[in-house]
Amino acid sequence: MKQYLNEGRNMTEQDWRELTDIVNATYTGFTDKLYSLYRMSEQDLRVSLLIKVRIQPKDIATLTAHSKESVASTRSRLYQKVFGKKGSTKDWDDFILSI
Repeated sequence: MKQYLNEGRNMTEQDWRELTDIVNATYTGFTDKLYSLYRMSEQDLRVSLLIKVRIQPKDIATLTAHSKESVASTRSRLYQKVFGKKGSTKDWDDFILSI
């Protein structure tokens, strides 16, 4: 991922599959847990995976080819969808890091 960030490139489909496999192997059933809470879009899942591996929001924007504002909106929207109340981007990040 560092190479992509240094070059300002977004990740390939193969990179996303590998990241998903690594996260699920490290944090058993991570994506299953997320999908059981809310039927996430591809973007929702990718943002959550990158949060889980502690990538900074500005770098998540680069890796997903979205704006920083879009990434922030995704994070706060997901918190509201899952918990039924308004929450900050940090609230979503804290939740992701806790599971």
